[in-house]
Amino acid sequence: MVNAEQLAKLHIGAEWVDALNETFHRFNIDTKRKQAAFIGQCSHECGNFRILEENLNYRAATLMKLWPKRFPTQEIANSYEKNPKKIANMVYASRMGNRDEASGDGYRFRGRGCIQLTGHSNYFHAGKALGVDFVMEPDLVATPKYAALTAS
Repeated sequence: MVNAEQLAKLHIGAEWVDALNETFHRFNIDTKRKQAAFIGQCSHECGNFRILEENLNYRAATLMKLWPKRFPTQEIANSYEKNPKKIANMVYASRMGNRDEASGDGYRFRGRGCIQLTGHSNYFHAGKALGVDFVMEPDLVATPKYAALTAS
């Protein structure tokens, strides 16, 4: 188990104490080594427990570099530039259990949580495992409690 003083030494806010301890207990992360590994991995993935939602605010040039097949021309990339909803709906369309671009699923089920849970299927299965309806309430994954639990 961790306490606020230990987390403060790691520059992690006290709001994570209960979330981490619940995760450790629920998933038998029961040694200091396993707990350190979990905290280290999550810290790396979510900017030391500060970034719990995927940033999709990309410039056209970046879109073309990240997804060259989806943004093959400057004109196409320009039409998506700095529009996170439109970008997510396009890049996550028709995969990971998401419906087509027009459905809005890409943005609805964008990366959230400590390890960026992404896609309808992952939200559905994580919710089933935890007894929470993340499909109907996807923003819960960006709260400390569920950000940690979905990282397990």
